[in-house]
Amino acid sequence: MKSKAKSEASKLADQARSAADERVEDAKDYATDNIERTAEQIRDAGRQFGDDSYQAQAADYLASNLSQAADMIRRQDLGSLADDLTSFARRNPAIVLGGAALLGFAAARMLKASERSTADVRFESPTAGVSNTPYDRPIDRGYRS
Repeated sequence: MKSKAKSEASKLADQARSAADERVEDAKDYATDNIERTAEQIRDAGRQFGDDSYQAQAADYLASNLSQAADMIRRQDLGSLADDLTSFARRNPAIVLGGAALLGFAAARMLKASERSTADVRFESPTAGVSNTPYDRPIDRGYRS
């Protein structure tokens, strides 16, 4: 009975590990696809300044590095990828902190933009005799009836 329970527990652990590995691979595929798409968008943005411009060269350089990073992520397993990221962060703390700040600014801009778009929708069309503010106070015309 004890050996059967051990065997069953081992079997369940293997199934859980296999399912987790599959999810990690799906997440890696999703992330690398997004990185590749971002790299292509950066290349396209650089080309808007002209193929031989400094901006196009800088964008191409950045996009190439992103593509290389995506390839590296595709080839590695989760453990070695985490080790590489940790060692990179230790060697280059300024880059990691700068990247975190950049992501924070981007997230704040996206949140701010989404607030504006929802704020525009919540107000109805103007009504005559109403100030059309969020408080909808009657307009003081300066005379009493």
